[in-house]
Amino acid sequence: MLDESKIAICISGLFRKGCDTSLKNIYKALPYDTFYLHWEGYDKPNVPNCVFVPEPKYDYHCTLDTKTKPDCKIYRSAYRPPNPPHDRGGKMWWKPNYYNNTKECSKQLLAHYYLLNTLPEKYETIVRIRYDLLVSTKVDFRPYLELAQNGVCVGFAGSYQGMRGPEQKLTPHINCNCNNCSSWYMWDNMYFHPRHKFKNVQKFHDEKNLLGAEWGLYQVLCDQWKDRNFLNVWGGVAVLRYLSSLPEEWINL
Repeated sequence: MLDESKIAICISGLFRKGCDTSLKNIYKALPYDTFYLHWEGYDKPNVPNCVFVPEPKYDYHCTLDTKTKPDCKIYRSAYRPPNPPHDRGGKMWWKPNYYNNTKECSKQLLAHYYLLNTLPEKYETIVRIRYDLLVSTKVDFRPYLELAQNGVCVGFAGSYQGMRGPEQKLTPHINCNCNNCSSWYMWDNMYFHPRHKFKNVQKFHDEKNLLGAEWGLYQVLCDQWKDRNFLNVWGGVAVLRYLSSLPEEWINL
């Protein structure tokens, strides 16, 4: 049985246009104790008791320069070295701004880690959500919260350009071997996890070995523990910038 008293909703990232409205969906879909963190130096979000911390500084690229490399077909495709004159390599080497856009994409992990360290010890099942995420009020997340309570890490994704709102069906990717995820890649628009597994994030960063985004999340929650106790789930969430619907429609999506 789900112990709701031990669930904490942790919201971090950057507070953008539309987030005031999308937060209402989070409160309705996941009505548990909620905590907030934001980087210093930006407009302050309109949320209670927000934790403010300095934005981390990077002197390394969080994939190119790390000792740990993802055992992942998506990584191998994107970072494949060029072989002139006929092979330009993966998109790291030719896509405009790809290097800069991916250099510091482990910041979200550090933000969640900092916020998590401020929570009372009673919270054992953790939900991380970004501010600019629309969470569906029409799906039941409780079965996945129960999985997290029992030790399984669950990552959610589901965005594509022009979508009206989150897909109102949750589809688990059991084999994690499709074109959108792989065996070393945990979706990170929203994720549920046991608190005790989110460790050593600052240590990895100090060692210049914290991977970014989905690879970094897998590194922290699975690889360092030498287990694969995770599940990717498609649906139930959508990043705001992809939506074609109006904010006044979101609460019903």
